[in-house]
Amino acid sequence: MDKEKKFCEITRSNVDLFGFKNVKIICRDIKDFKDKGFDAANLDLPNPEKIMPVIKKCLKQGGMLSVYVPNTTQVTSFLDKLDKIFKLLGVYEIIKRKWKTGKGIMRPESKNMHTGFVIILRSVSYTH
Repeated sequence: MDKEKKFCEITRSNVDLFGFKNVKIICRDIKDFKDKGFDAANLDLPNPEKIMPVIKKCLKQGGMLSVYVPNTTQVTSFLDKLDKIFKLLGVYEIIKRKWKTGKGIMRPESKNMHTGFVIILRSVSYTH
């Protein structure tokens, strides 16, 4: 789900490219979302903890949730406010940096890199 049509189109292209089945792409603001029974959801927005009341109503028991945040402060803030219906499965740092390669050479091109964090959770109780 995304409220921006261009991002929904990018998602649709990726779903088609990888041949995923049973994927529902919804273009509207998540604050207005009332559908239920989803197997999984992904959040990539500022302050994801603010939208969790909507998420816990739309995911089915056992549903998976991934949350992307760009820094450790947001990871901590999100986890501190996490509802007990979710079980934390892991927090993973994602690092993107360019590497120099060549004959006998493999090293980072620079010390600059982009990092972010993915939080993986499972809905363990039904609250609908």
